[in-house]
Amino acid sequence: MEPLWTLPFSAAPRGRDMLAAGVGDFPVYHPPQRLRRSLRLVALAEEEGGQPLPNLLIPEDVVRAAGDQVTREHFVPVHTRQSAFTVPMAWFALFTPEDHTESFHHGNRVHRCAVPVDTATLRVAHAAQVVEDAGGEDLEELADDLTHLGRWLGAFSANSLVVLHYGAIADPFQPDESPQDFQDAVELLAARDANGAAVAFRRLMHRWLPLAHLESAS
Repeated sequence: MEPLWTLPFSAAPRGRDMLAAGVGDFPVYHPPQRLRRSLRLVALAEEEGGQPLPNLLIPEDVVRAAGDQVTREHFVPVHTRQSAFTVPMAWFALFTPEDHTESFHHGNRVHRCAVPVDTATLRVAHAAQVVEDAGGEDLEELADDLTHLGRWLGAFSANSLVVLHYGAIADPFQPDESPQDFQDAVELLAARDANGAAVAFRRLMHRWLPLAHLESAS
């Protein structure tokens, strides 16, 4: 059994506001699903034509047996989405600057954004509709990402939290203004100000560009 990662619902600023209505705080649990997520990465590497490292280090029958253990979870959503070095733009649709929190873990400052799933679902649905209505080939990928993100959120209870954990690599520009940039861009698109929206999107992308370059550096 893998340990459950636990976070109080009040860890999300908006969650605290909801609890102020008289509902007591309660913990939310996140199963790491390490095995399942690892196997998904192996499958992705195979789809891209690469030779995944586990196949070089672990006998094929062992990998296959591990895969059989997670087939019963086929209809259970993967609870974690991962991205190296940068945060996909669509993820910022879930948050506002007010969702940012700071805490200390083993003496290190930890930055995260946290929001109840029902709030995040409404936000991403609104953003997806605005981006789709705006049209344009340059927004097609973002519209698809927002739609897929909304479907993923739909698999979770309204009493869940969605949390964006920043790695220490993003510490230099904390508190991150990307959620505000994304919110500005969506509002400008809704107001038919495509140029203003492009400026807001560009601010967001330029903030993360130096980290994106690290991913391709050798």
